[in-house]
Amino acid sequence: MGKPLDKKLIETLTTTADAIYAQPKVQRPDDEGFLAEMFAEGGAFNPHKAVTLLLDPQPSYFGHKEAMLAAFSSWVIAPEDEQMQFEFVATSIKNSIKKSEELAQETCEDLSAVEVDMIARYAIAGPQFIENLYFPFTGMHLLAETVVSEASKKDVKAKERRFYTLLRMMDLCHYWSSSGIYASDFGPSVNRAIDVVERFPDRRTVTRSGIYDAWAEVKGNIALIYAANSVEVDEGLSLLESFKQGSIDFDRHYPVFDRWMRRARYVCDTILSKMPDLDLYESNIALLLNIDSEPFPHAEFSGRELDEINNASR
Repeated sequence: MGKPLDKKLIETLTTTADAIYAQPKVQRPDDEGFLAEMFAEGGAFNPHKAVTLLLDPQPSYFGHKEAMLAAFSSWVIAPEDEQMQFEFVATSIKNSIKKSEELAQETCEDLSAVEVDMIARYAIAGPQFIENLYFPFTGMHLLAETVVSEASKKDVKAKERRFYTLLRMMDLCHYWSSSGIYASDFGPSVNRAIDVVERFPDRRTVTRSGIYDAWAEVKGNIALIYAANSVEVDEGLSLLESFKQGSIDFDRHYPVFDRWMRRARYVCDTILSKMPDLDLYESNIALLLNIDSEPFPHAEFSGRELDEINNASR
């Protein structure tokens, strides 16, 4: 056990803490709650609060939007996997701590290591970050042991063929919805899309039963998934691919969040609204009611594919 704590030092630190708490707080809505509450026993992730926060142009406290984007992104691809969502959030909190330390080192070159550490945690990150994110997620005791685990990455990797198949199906439904051939009798539908997918053997697709399982798991997020696949964050890398890799980079991904939401609204308005399952449309658009639509093109198809697609529409 270490030496007894110095009482005078404790008094000095308490006075310092008072000064830290005296910093102006970033004002947040009274009913916003805390992200940690969603991960507490009996809690559940609330995507409505996530979208509200992430679309709000006003800044929030340090690390807040970063952690929420991580939670939301993992919820989109794995809505039932609370462990994966927690891992994404924990990784985001650790990245925020790292960022605060880097900023402190850049701006305080002449200070000691202890002074830099204090500035990073209490001036840059600040008390709202510590109280609302760092401490509720049990600080470094848990964060040190938590990353986006290999188990979570393998789980997403195992579902790669499912995602690929669902995206192919949505490409078909997108085409039927926007090509001018739409009519209520032969508009976009899950069964019609499955029929066309099965006409083109592809080892990257799953069987009909696998498709139904995959659809049941993520159909409530299918507009977000399909739209994320259309948004490019790096050359040749979509937003969806980044999520599946467990790589949530706020500085790269947050600037395209609005576009992602607008395109998801377009999917709802243009594709899902024309499908037979009304609940599918309503469950997907619930998060996007106050968002404008942004069109994007459907995939290109070969001549043979178009023949099959158009035959399936008759």
